[in-house]
Formats: sequence, C-alpha cells, structure tokens
Amino acid sequence: MPKQSSRITVVGAGIIGLTTANRLQEAGYPVRLLAAGPPEQSNSMAAGAIWTPYLSAPADKVAVWSKASFDRYLQAVEAQIPGVSLVWLDTYLRNPLLPDWLKLLPGDHWHPLFEQDVPDLYKGGFRMRAPM
Repeated sequence: MPKQSSRITVVGAGIIGLTTANRLQEAGYPVRLLAAGPPEQSNSMAAGAIWTPYLSAPADKVAVWSKASFDRYLQAVEAQIPGVSLVWLDTYLRNPLLPDWLKLLPGDHWHPLFEQDVPDLYKGGFRMRAPM
C-alpha cells in the first residue's frame, strides 16, 4: 500500500539512484526513475565502488547512515545477491590514529596494521572487509 498518493522521481540510474529508488519502493512509495540513457551506456556498468565512510558531516548522522549502508550491503552478500561482495582492503595511515568509524564494523571485519605491517612512510593503518 503506497504511503503517498504522489509519485517520487529519482534522477539517475547509477548505483545510488537505483538503490534509492529500490529503498523507496520497499518503503511503499511509488517511484519514477529517470536516466540519461540505457544501463549499458552508464558508467555504473563498468565502475566499482568500495564502501567506506568519508570526511563528511555531521559525524553523528554519517555514522548512522554508514552503519545502515554497511549492514545493507552485508545482507546482500549473505543473500548472495549479485553485484555485491566483500573484499579485503588495506588502508595505510601517516598518522597512526584509526578512524572512529571502524568501531561500527563487526570485530571480525577489521584489524589494525602496525608500523611493521605497512610500507615505509606510513605509521600504521587497518585491514578491513569492505563491501564492493
């Protein structure tokens, strides 16, 4: 049962547009999707992306959004939905302070890298299983 009588239009049919349209439909909203061209002509057909929170604000809201998206991708992996997988990602840091958002991840999805584990010029880092 639709929540609204008006239709929502999502502009763009890349991963963000399609995900947004899908989530709105799951929530019961009628959605219209507009794209510049057919899927085979989009960058998303060949592009890849890896989930990581970035320097965004406000930090408290970004943490909630990031955790929700991570959990959603993890559900997709566990359900064997094509297009999402987990990959190991190493991040090297010149400053050994780990980002706060790592605590959002399950403990078996990341671990710290110490100075002896990373290339010269870096002081530490982390290895994480990231949705791609």
